[in-house]
Amino acid sequence: MNLSDIFRDNAEDCAFLAERAEVGEVKRALKRMEEAWRTLAQEQEQLDNKSGQQKCRPCEAADFLSPYPTAPGGISRGHRRRNYPPISEVDNDQQ
Repeated sequence: MNLSDIFRDNAEDCAFLAERAEVGEVKRALKRMEEAWRTLAQEQEQLDNKSGQQKCRPCEAADFLSPYPTAPGGISRGHRRRNYPPISEVDNDQQ
């Protein structure tokens, strides 16, 4: 997996969370984050093509970028299939 793929995954995570957000301000912020990750993915892809690099070793910080627990050996994307509570319920529980 190269960096542009990781950035696209982060954009998908933001889109997923935005769909579940019940507060308009949170939804808009997540949509802006999604767009920023997509822009970064495009820019990284252009850089990779210019430098001839097709694959990069993902940085260790990639696990930090996911808001959900990681599986051994990488980022778990299974959270899209799990039944997480709406974001507003999670926020209220933490207060």
